[in-house]
Amino acid sequence: MKKTYRNLAIFFFILIVAFTSYLTFKINTLPEEILKEMGIIENSELEKVNEVLNPVNIILSIDIVLTVLLLFLLVNSKFSVTQKEEVLVPRIIDRNPFQNNDKENQAIYSANEFLSFIKEGDSQSIDFQKIISYLSQKVNAVLASYYRLNNILGEDKSYTLRAAYAYIPEDENLTFKYGEGLVGQAAKDGIIFTTEEIDHEEIQAMSGLGKSKPSQIAFVPVKTQGEVFGVLEIARFENFKEEELIFLRKCCNHIAEMEFSFSKKENNNLD
Repeated sequence: MKKTYRNLAIFFFILIVAFTSYLTFKINTLPEEILKEMGIIENSELEKVNEVLNPVNIILSIDIVLTVLLLFLLVNSKFSVTQKEEVLVPRIIDRNPFQNNDKENQAIYSANEFLSFIKEGDSQSIDFQKIISYLSQKVNAVLASYYRLNNILGEDKSYTLRAAYAYIPEDENLTFKYGEGLVGQAAKDGIIFTTEEIDHEEIQAMSGLGKSKPSQIAFVPVKTQGEVFGVLEIARFENFKEEELIFLRKCCNHIAEMEFSFSKKENNNLD
């Protein structure tokens, strides 16, 4: 459609130029033709009339040339702007990165939502039960537990159960020493890992899942400033996707930053 309009514009432009050229020629010869029609053919008389009309003819010719030039510029600029607009029109994209293929951005987007979520609560404490419930629902986990560092200043570090999702352990004060078991190992290594080696009988007894068996458990250290403040243990029926593990790691980093901030305040109060 735009190409058709352009062709029409070029055609009319050529037509205007042709008519304008003809009009310019007629204006220059008009006085002589009028005098000839009146029977005045003497050169001296014709020259006198031409002398009078010459300035007018010049002005009219300049005016016509300028008009044609202006028309040319208008037509040319119109299509130049159209072409630029076509190039500069932004591509509409979904603002939710979960529609994109960049897994890192997907995780960051959701982790930022999580950060806003945890900041809505009490600024003086961390609601771990609320946090693991949120994370479990986000990744469709069937159970989860959070183990928190008992004493950041102590040499014998240990991590005790502080919150659980769809999980009722026999020992509510279940504790793992630094490097002990998978929880302690996650704290020692400071890196996220998953395992399919699961004691299904123990989990079924403590979680009420019946015959349903989780296929994978992820252990996510809550780490910042070189210190592991806790470990998130989270299980689901299907294996975790890469972007889900990145999301959990980012969220646990946010939790760790809050833990670090609170521990710093507590140390200042003790001083």
